[in-house]
Amino acid sequence: MQAQQLEQRPELVKELLEDYWLMHAINADNTAKMNDIKAHVLEAVGFKNGTITVSQHGFKVSTVGKSNYTVIPQQWHAIKEQFPEDLHPVRETVKLEPDTKMINAIKKANPEMWKRMAPAFENKPAKPTVKIAQIKKASNDG
Repeated sequence: MQAQQLEQRPELVKELLEDYWLMHAINADNTAKMNDIKAHVLEAVGFKNGTITVSQHGFKVSTVGKSNYTVIPQQWHAIKEQFPEDLHPVRETVKLEPDTKMINAIKKANPEMWKRMAPAFENKPAKPTVKIAQIKKASNDG
Protein backbone atom coordinates (compact mmCIF):
# COMPACT_ATOMS: atom_id res chain seq x y z
CA MET A 1 0.00 0.00 0.00
CA GLN A 2 1.38 3.41 -0.89
CA ALA A 3 1.75 6.14 1.73
CA GLN A 4 -0.94 8.20 0.01
CA GLN A 5 -3.40 5.32 0.27
CA LEU A 6 -2.66 4.97 3.98
CA GLU A 7 -3.16 8.69 4.54
CA GLN A 8 -6.61 8.34 3.00
CA ARG A 9 -7.47 5.58 5.49
CA PRO A 10 -6.36 6.94 8.89
CA GLU A 11 -8.55 4.53 10.87
CA LEU A 12 -6.89 1.54 9.16
CA VAL A 13 -3.45 2.91 9.97
CA LYS A 14 -4.46 3.54 13.58
CA GLU A 15 -5.83 0.00 13.90
CA LEU A 16 -2.73 -1.55 12.32
CA LEU A 17 -0.37 0.38 14.58
CA GLU A 18 -2.34 -0.41 17.72
CA ASP A 19 -2.48 -4.11 16.79
CA TYR A 20 1.24 -4.12 16.08
CA TRP A 21 2.03 -2.47 19.40
CA LEU A 22 -0.14 -4.95 21.31
CA MET A 23 1.59 -7.91 19.58
CA HIS A 24 4.98 -6.28 20.23
CA ALA A 25 4.22 -6.05 23.96
CA ILE A 26 2.90 -9.62 24.13
CA ASN A 27 5.92 -10.90 22.19
CA ALA A 28 8.39 -9.05 24.43
CA ASP A 29 6.70 -10.46 27.54
CA ASN A 30 6.64 -13.99 26.09
CA THR A 31 10.27 -13.75 24.98
CA ALA A 32 11.33 -12.78 28.50
CA LYS A 33 9.31 -15.67 29.98
CA MET A 34 10.71 -18.16 27.43
CA ASN A 35 14.29 -17.04 28.13
CA ASP A 36 13.68 -17.50 31.85
CA ILE A 37 12.32 -21.01 31.24
CA LYS A 38 15.29 -21.87 29.01
CA ALA A 39 17.68 -20.76 31.76
CA HIS A 40 15.97 -23.10 34.25
CA VAL A 41 15.98 -25.98 31.73
CA LEU A 42 19.68 -25.38 31.07
CA GLU A 43 20.30 -25.48 34.80
CA ALA A 44 18.34 -28.76 35.12
CA VAL A 45 19.79 -30.53 32.06
CA GLY A 46 23.28 -29.09 32.19
CA PHE A 47 25.63 -28.55 29.29
CA LYS A 48 29.06 -29.56 28.13
CA ASN A 49 31.34 -28.77 25.22
CA GLY A 50 29.15 -30.55 22.70
CA THR A 51 25.50 -31.58 22.84
CA ILE A 52 23.43 -33.16 25.57
CA THR A 53 20.02 -34.45 24.47
CA VAL A 54 17.33 -35.78 26.78
CA SER A 55 13.78 -36.90 26.05
CA GLN A 56 11.27 -36.60 28.85
CA HIS A 57 7.55 -36.01 29.22
CA GLY A 58 7.05 -35.96 25.46
CA PHE A 59 9.73 -33.31 24.86
CA LYS A 60 13.20 -33.55 23.40
CA VAL A 61 15.65 -31.06 24.92
CA SER A 62 19.11 -30.41 23.53
CA THR A 63 21.72 -28.19 25.12
CA VAL A 64 24.84 -27.24 23.21
CA GLY A 65 28.03 -25.86 24.68
CA LYS A 66 30.84 -24.56 22.54
CA SER A 67 33.95 -22.43 22.71
CA ASN A 68 34.61 -19.36 20.63
CA TYR A 69 38.18 -18.49 19.83
CA THR A 70 39.67 -15.17 18.81
CA VAL A 71 43.19 -14.82 17.46
CA ILE A 72 45.41 -12.32 19.19
CA PRO A 73 47.33 -11.29 16.04
CA GLN A 74 50.46 -9.91 17.70
CA GLN A 75 50.92 -12.98 19.87
CA TRP A 76 50.14 -15.43 17.05
CA HIS A 77 52.64 -13.81 14.68
CA ALA A 78 55.28 -14.00 17.44
CA ILE A 79 54.93 -17.80 17.88
CA LYS A 80 53.61 -19.20 14.59
CA GLU A 81 57.08 -20.05 13.22
CA GLN A 82 57.48 -22.60 16.03
CA PHE A 83 54.82 -24.83 14.45
CA PRO A 84 54.55 -26.59 11.08
CA GLU A 85 52.56 -24.42 8.65
CA ASP A 86 50.11 -27.24 7.88
CA LEU A 87 49.19 -27.28 11.59
CA HIS A 88 48.48 -23.56 11.95
CA PRO A 89 44.95 -23.26 13.37
CA VAL A 90 44.57 -19.81 11.79
CA ARG A 91 43.26 -18.83 8.38
CA GLU A 92 44.77 -15.59 7.21
CA THR A 93 42.41 -13.93 4.78
CA VAL A 94 41.86 -10.58 3.20
CA LYS A 95 38.23 -9.65 3.30
CA LEU A 96 36.92 -7.11 0.83
CA GLU A 97 33.88 -5.23 2.03
CA PRO A 98 32.10 -2.50 0.12
CA ASP A 99 32.04 0.95 1.73
CA THR A 100 28.43 1.96 1.09
CA LYS A 101 28.95 5.57 2.15
CA MET A 102 31.89 5.89 -0.24
CA ILE A 103 29.95 4.23 -3.06
CA ASN A 104 27.06 6.63 -2.61
CA ALA A 105 29.43 9.61 -2.49
CA ILE A 106 31.17 8.51 -5.71
CA LYS A 107 27.83 7.85 -7.44
CA LYS A 108 26.71 11.38 -6.55
CA ALA A 109 29.97 13.28 -7.15
CA ASN A 110 31.37 11.37 -10.11
CA PRO A 111 28.81 9.17 -11.93
CA GLU A 112 31.22 8.46 -14.79
CA MET A 113 33.80 7.02 -12.39
CA TRP A 114 31.09 4.91 -10.75
CA LYS A 115 30.06 3.51 -14.16
CA ARG A 116 33.60 2.19 -14.56
CA MET A 117 33.67 0.79 -10.99
CA ALA A 118 30.15 -0.67 -10.92
CA PRO A 119 30.96 -3.96 -12.71
CA ALA A 120 33.12 -4.93 -9.69
CA PHE A 121 30.11 -4.78 -7.37
CA GLU A 122 26.95 -6.83 -7.06
CA ASN A 123 23.94 -4.80 -5.97
CA LYS A 124 20.95 -6.51 -4.43
CA PRO A 125 18.16 -4.42 -2.96
CA ALA A 126 17.97 -4.87 0.79
CA LYS A 127 14.76 -5.96 2.45
CA PRO A 128 12.82 -2.86 3.50
CA THR A 129 12.59 -2.37 7.23
CA VAL A 130 9.74 -1.15 9.35
CA LYS A 131 10.28 0.34 12.78
CA ILE A 132 7.30 1.23 14.87
CA ALA A 133 7.71 3.05 18.15
CA GLN A 134 5.03 4.20 20.49
CA ILE A 135 4.95 7.94 21.09
CA LYS A 136 3.91 9.19 24.49
CA LYS A 137 0.35 10.38 24.21
CA ALA A 138 -0.50 13.99 25.01
CA SER A 139 -3.25 14.35 27.59
CA ASN A 140 -5.70 15.61 24.95
CA ASP A 141 -4.77 12.93 22.35
CA GLY A 142 -7.48 10.36 21.74
